[in-house]
Amino acid sequence: MFKNWRTNKVYVIIMLIVIFLMPIPLAQDNVYSTHLICVGLGIDKLDQGYEVSVQVVVPEEVSLFKQKLQVYSARGNNMQDCVANLSSHLGKELGLAHCSHVVVNKEVLDGYLIENLDFFMRSYQIDFNCAVCATDKTAKDILLLSGELNNNQGFDI
Repeated sequence: MFKNWRTNKVYVIIMLIVIFLMPIPLAQDNVYSTHLICVGLGIDKLDQGYEVSVQVVVPEEVSLFKQKLQVYSARGNNMQDCVANLSSHLGKELGLAHCSHVVVNKEVLDGYLIENLDFFMRSYQIDFNCAVCATDKTAKDILLLSGELNNNQGFDI
């Protein structure tokens, strides 16, 4: 075969392409190892600064249809500090494209809602169909409760 490589140049070129380009997609990391898939966002205005909570999907290797949700949070002086603290704590970037609801506490609703939503829309491309909910409690508590309800509901018959 090696003696006839001049006559089969097309086969040799195809083999070289396969050998050099095939391992590249196999060596790349999956999206979950670099990004958090956030389905819920919570914004709390504290006495000093903010607390941002995210409700993320934790993938499981099971045969059942079930998604497990977990809540992480971080504090900072402004939204950018909170997101940076959250990303550095978890070692992953926020992915808010699948965010379906934003929960805010009363202090955010009274005067800081538009600028906070504007930050997330511009910086993280949060969806325009996202529902905004307000609470007199903390947004983190609401995300924890909704995550527990989702984790406890089963689709088994």
